[in-house]
Amino acid sequence: MENSGVELINRIIRFNHAWKLAQKQYGDSSPITLSLRDQKACLQAQLLREHSGVYLVLDKDSETEEPLYSVQLETAIPIDSLGYRTDAEHLPVRIAEKLLSKKELSVLIRE
Repeated sequence: MENSGVELINRIIRFNHAWKLAQKQYGDSSPITLSLRDQKACLQAQLLREHSGVYLVLDKDSETEEPLYSVQLETAIPIDSLGYRTDAEHLPVRIAEKLLSKKELSVLIRE
């Protein structure tokens, strides 16, 4: 994956961490929490649209109340000091269905 894709994944991970911290500090429905969550999802949609080797897999092991896709990478990439990653966090199915067209989803979802 080219540098722009790696940087985008880094941004997704940073937004995900910030979102989780905001949830703990301000609650699930605070404006900052919702903004961080939505920005992460928009970056994930951008990654899925603009870079090859990125796809969605339904996470059947998730313990959340709603179904989630895992944004998967065909090739592991180095991420800052975190080591190698093969994913770009989770994306709720309901949000993926809002941000991506049915045609896009049909191409991006893998079993």
